[in-house]
Amino acid sequence: MDVTQALVHERAIELGTRIAIIYGFMGAFAPLSFIIIFLRMYSRWRFSHIGLDDVFALLGFALYMGLIMATVFATQYGLGHHIWTISEEAGVLMQKCGFTSQVLYPSALGAVKVSIVLFFIRCLPVVHDRKNALFWLASFIAVEELTFTIALFAQCQPLSFYWDKTIEGGTCFNQPAFYYADAALNLATDLCILSLPWILFRKLNVSKRHRYTVVGICSLSVFTLISSIVRLPYLLDLNLSKDPTCKPGLPALFGWSVNG
Repeated sequence: MDVTQALVHERAIELGTRIAIIYGFMGAFAPLSFIIIFLRMYSRWRFSHIGLDDVFALLGFALYMGLIMATVFATQYGLGHHIWTISEEAGVLMQKCGFTSQVLYPSALGAVKVSIVLFFIRCLPVVHDRKNALFWLASFIAVEELTFTIALFAQCQPLSFYWDKTIEGGTCFNQPAFYYADAALNLATDLCILSLPWILFRKLNVSKRHRYTVVGICSLSVFTLISSIVRLPYLLDLNLSKDPTCKPGLPALFGWSVNG
């Protein structure tokens, strides 16, 4: 860290930052995610076999860890500090980290959701009348998140204008509206996933182990749904804020975004 960044951090600490809370979210959920994915992979390897749903779960975890790393780097350049304490150079680097996390977020979220749907398919009998519908749902989620990820690269022209607003002639489309539309779609797919166990298994004879596993997966779905709901008002507040890098709701938005 150079002298300028060191001074920025020293002054920001004096004025109050959100760094500790951001690290608190990451410190709480990153180890928990690792334990969950490790136990899942071990149990599948030991008692069953690793399936496509497990592959997507592992992919989601890897993308999630990449998102955390991007956020850690962003805090080194100003995230969590008051915006007026951040130098122009540090702000550009912070925005680059922010763009990286933006790209990783929908990919990680989509991988986790597809994993959940594929798990439900795995629990069903070989022949079931709703399997095709579930495959269509998984495909829709994958295409939705892929489309959003690709659109992120087109939100500003040139792309570098996203992190460097000094570029002459640069433009961006209506980013808040774009983010809200994606959040609404995520909320809709969360509701669909949350309703699946009741639709699929209420009249199906499955083993107790499958029932307990489904309950666990549903718990994750409930958490994802709550995160989508909680994230919306903070997203609106953050977009209207004059101090978005140190907004009181920033840690909550960050935490729900990463772990949702």
